[in-house]
Amino acid sequence: MRNRWTFGAALVAIALVIVGYLQVTYVTRSLVMACLVIGGIVAMFCTLVFVWAQMSAAKAFLLPHAGFVCPVCHFGLHALPDETTCPECGTSVTRAGAVAMWERALYMRPRFPRTNRHTRGHVTIVPEQSAEVSPWQSWTWREALLAIEAGAALRGFKGVRLAPDPVAFDAPLVGKGKRPLPPGVYSLLAWADERQWRAFIAAGPAGTSDEDVAPSVTLRSSDRIRVLTVLEHAENDADLLSFLNGARGEQSAGWRETQLIAFADACDGRVIYFATDPPVARAGSIFAIERSRGQLVCLGEGMGQWLTRLAVCDGIDAALFPSMLTQVPERARFFLRKEFSSVFAGQA
Repeated sequence: MRNRWTFGAALVAIALVIVGYLQVTYVTRSLVMACLVIGGIVAMFCTLVFVWAQMSAAKAFLLPHAGFVCPVCHFGLHALPDETTCPECGTSVTRAGAVAMWERALYMRPRFPRTNRHTRGHVTIVPEQSAEVSPWQSWTWREALLAIEAGAALRGFKGVRLAPDPVAFDAPLVGKGKRPLPPGVYSLLAWADERQWRAFIAAGPAGTSDEDVAPSVTLRSSDRIRVLTVLEHAENDADLLSFLNGARGEQSAGWRETQLIAFADACDGRVIYFATDPPVARAGSIFAIERSRGQLVCLGEGMGQWLTRLAVCDGIDAALFPSMLTQVPERARFFLRKEFSSVFAGQA
């Protein structure tokens, strides 16, 4: 681009000089020629400054994404695998190819990596951790949401993410008697695309639903969101009622007035809750009933951590469905057994 602009400006300047030389009288020719030459030099200088500014802005845009930016729609792809599909426009792209293209287009020396060891194979979106720390222990909201896009892309989702219409999404939540949603739940439901979620999440184990291909976890639509206390939820959730009846006095008392938000459903009929102030974990933790013991199990200390673990485990929540543990990547399996020892007790 820079060469084309420079060459064009030079041609314009030469043409103006020739035209001026042929059409003016001998007396004014020298003055006109001088003006034209100066004008051509100024035009060339301005063109070079403009091109330099554009290239500098483009380089600054590439830096946060390590050069891995979609060549078509300019969507940042740094959190995705080395061979992937752009979540925004559906373009198939490789890290090495995209990085090389941008470096050639902007006349840059090779400076960005051609591979990323953290995104090879299944989705891994967090820095390499020590052997004592699970790969989902560290997370951010942005990384968690990008993980959903990356996981869906790996499973063949090629469409553009279509979030719910803000007006249609907000309307059922501000009706009479509705309690406000905390940012964790609101952010996920206002951002999520149902088609993309179904591509991201793994199917549940056979026999857990009428259709064996049903997704293991389904997000609820805004009109089905319930923000109630545990006692209020227990009126419609037999598993939760059994937990309250079977819990010891102190434990039961601590949970009764806890506010839960039912935001998702497992394919076997269990409800997944966001707890605003649980007595046994951080605010905003994710819980579901473990039917074999009749206990509430914390699936993640925060919505982002739960989503990150799902991404690392290839869309499988083995804490909900222990029989699916063998389908989880081997490294994640080790930490699952460690963190959910009571769930996997008795499994080989």
